[in-house]
Amino acid sequence: MKIKKIFYIFNMCRPYTLLLSTSSIVLPTLYAFYKDIYVNKYIFLFSVFMIILIQSICNIANDYGDFLNHFDSNINRPDKFLCNGKLSVDTIGILILCMIILFLILSFIFLYIILFNNFIVFKYYFFINLLSIYFALKYSLGSNSINCIPFISDILVVIFFGIIPVNSMYYLYSYCFDVNLFKASIIIGLFSLSIFNLNNIRDLIFDEKNHKITSVVFLGLKKSKIYYSVIVLLPFILTCLIKFDFIYNFYFLILFFFYFFHLKKIFFQTNINFNFELKKNCVIIFLYTLVLGYYII
Repeated sequence: MKIKKIFYIFNMCRPYTLLLSTSSIVLPTLYAFYKDIYVNKYIFLFSVFMIILIQSICNIANDYGDFLNHFDSNINRPDKFLCNGKLSVDTIGILILCMIILFLILSFIFLYIILFNNFIVFKYYFFINLLSIYFALKYSLGSNSINCIPFISDILVVIFFGIIPVNSMYYLYSYCFDVNLFKASIIIGLFSLSIFNLNNIRDLIFDEKNHKITSVVFLGLKKSKIYYSVIVLLPFILTCLIKFDFIYNFYFLILFFFYFFHLKKIFFQTNINFNFELKKNCVIIFLYTLVLGYYII
């Protein structure tokens, strides 16, 4: 039984989103490396662990909040482990609390070790960590959760899964900020937002029934598909605006080729395997990130 519970919890973390979350650490690390800035492997590895931990907290808290707010009452899916009774509310509540305590303790120790001689920067990074925990919980917990306020959650995704982690990570390596990397951080944020919205398109019918007013519910199916297409296309446009290079733009064009067929499915097919599309897109975004770090130099 314990092994099964561990498997259920692992699935609640949504492993495909964990790969996506590491893009915000990998991009600035590659960028720093290609610019001949010393990359501390311990900072990199610890940051990867921490971003995976906060993403896991977000995902588990999302399911926990949806269950408490009865947003999952009409959903009959095998991955809704609280609804089908495979995991108890108390177990997940304790788990979230333990993960938050672990995150805060480790982040405090880690930041103190590398920033002990710069207290102002230390306070900034620790404040950002506290803010991340707050919004991870506020997104789906409570009567005034953010996921019931259209577009606010979209903005927060771009900020907390793109702009802040990418630029903050680069600062730990270089102690400075970079304009091109800031632009690239918006690209990562938009890609994260695309996964976020695709997930909401999948859950549209259930969210409408349970009065969960996401951006997708607010817009309706047709407009939300257009909104999603804009979010997907913007990173490719921004990439070209940052710098135009035929060889690298051709590489990005190949990745866009996959998105072209993906968008075709979203618009014209009714029987879509959304889970497969979500996983595939996360892999494509990660591959995009691997080249973007060198491309924007």
